[in-house]
Amino acid sequence: MPYIDTGRINLFFEEAGSGGVPVLLLHELGGSSESWREGIPLLAANRHVIAVDMRCAGRSEKPPGPFTLADGADDLDELLRALKLDGPVDVIGAALGSLAGALLASVIPSRFDD
Repeated sequence: MPYIDTGRINLFFEEAGSGGVPVLLLHELGGSSESWREGIPLLAANRHVIAVDMRCAGRSEKPPGPFTLADGADDLDELLRALKLDGPVDVIGAALGSLAGALLASVIPSRFDD
């Protein structure tokens, strides 16, 4: 089970498939990468899929104290950097995951295709 230490937090993630523009799957509040269990094999048929347990969720680290959505977006950027995914990625997010993905896209638009 792979973990990435972003320098601020340890994030659990799963990878599947290869090829095409990578797709990052972001779960809902109270969810985890397990929320995407049924969709991962379908996407992995022709995509590199990364499903992450965001900060304080699933198997990722749960540090004490408050954090912001911006912290979550920074975590995701560090995850992508650690995986050496410097080009564009597609993001599929559910609820909170869609907000984190949108914030990441607004802060670092070069990561996303138009």
